[in-house]
Amino acid sequence: MSRLSSMAGSGPLLNRLITEHSNAINFATGRPRDADLPADGMTRWLDLYVSQEARRGNGNDTAVRRTLGQYAANAGLIRDHLARYFSRADLGDVDPETVLVSNGGQEAIVLCLSVLVGRDKVCLSGDPVYFGLIGAAQSFGFGLETVPHDERFLDHVEERLARSGEPRVGMIYAIPDYDNPTGRLMSARDRQRLVALADRYDTHVFEDAVYRRYRFDGDPVPVLKAFDRMGRVIHVESFSKTVMPGLRIAAMIANGRLSDGTSLMARLTGVKSALSVTTSPVVQAILAGLLHETDDNLDPFVAPRVDHLKRNRDRLVQALAQAFPNRTQSVWPVPGGGFYLCFDPGVPFTFDDTLRCAEQVNVIVPPLALFSLQGGWENHVRLAFSNMDEAAIDRGIDLWARYLRQRG
Repeated sequence: MSRLSSMAGSGPLLNRLITEHSNAINFATGRPRDADLPADGMTRWLDLYVSQEARRGNGNDTAVRRTLGQYAANAGLIRDHLARYFSRADLGDVDPETVLVSNGGQEAIVLCLSVLVGRDKVCLSGDPVYFGLIGAAQSFGFGLETVPHDERFLDHVEERLARSGEPRVGMIYAIPDYDNPTGRLMSARDRQRLVALADRYDTHVFEDAVYRRYRFDGDPVPVLKAFDRMGRVIHVESFSKTVMPGLRIAAMIANGRLSDGTSLMARLTGVKSALSVTTSPVVQAILAGLLHETDDNLDPFVAPRVDHLKRNRDRLVQALAQAFPNRTQSVWPVPGGGFYLCFDPGVPFTFDDTLRCAEQVNVIVPPLALFSLQGGWENHVRLAFSNMDEAAIDRGIDLWARYLRQRG
């Protein structure tokens, strides 16, 4: 069995473990807290969308609601709303015709792998790598290669792009803002270089901007798409983290062309029509209502969550320092945002340890090796800090450290 297959197989095991230990302190799942989900917002936003559409002359309330119960355009029902939203988010003037709505970021990955990688090319990513990309590549049979996600990441990318005699790189996958799993932030200079490499070697970049709004420290860095002049960057923003995972909605900007001159948007829409036909019009309407209510600016809406996660990040660093006083330099790196932090406890921690730790002390900690195609990282873990309070962080790290001491 290939390492890609074995890693993809570990995902269901981890999900089953999380389900079986639903009351555990869970450092594995990067999701918003239940308390942050807007329980009273969905019906309000839906009603707001309906009333706005009726006001725009698209029928009365009943007619608009019936429209939401029908099939919608493959590329999406709310592309104009999303274009305005993107235009407010330092992406310049966005043409609605270049926007596609998908069923979460995961479908966006599969669409782009289908069009840009296919059966004869590969997707290139940093290692350790986002688990969802591993699952998509393995499940659908797309080629996936990784290079070390270290200080020389772009050097490694360029070396692979320049190699002949191997499958061409059809797509580079990147999470520039607070990467999952490493927590790294890509500098503006490196973003410019990555886009330039895509231009030079005739490839595309999938920019996963899912954590972009969760910035705790420093100034914002322009998105990759802001440096794109040739349509090389597909900018994708999922609303699972900023609004709620249950919406299962993401949006992408794809304004480029393929090597044969074909419109990238046309190809993506064609695959979308075969894969899922459309994204639920009801779900799209809920998101459009929220965007209208917030004047196309989600920053104030997300701000309380950002404050909560920053406190959790700080508390996690403090708890690790207390539980592992000789490993104070082992947080790699202290993330300036996002949902995840990587840590080296100084001893190996395997997936078998994840299982035993859950059984013995009711704490779920995933090894970073679970996210690596290249191997290594046996002494590192990835700790999610989004879905808990500070007391749970203290308790969970204390119990995990106790497990390690008892294991010896």
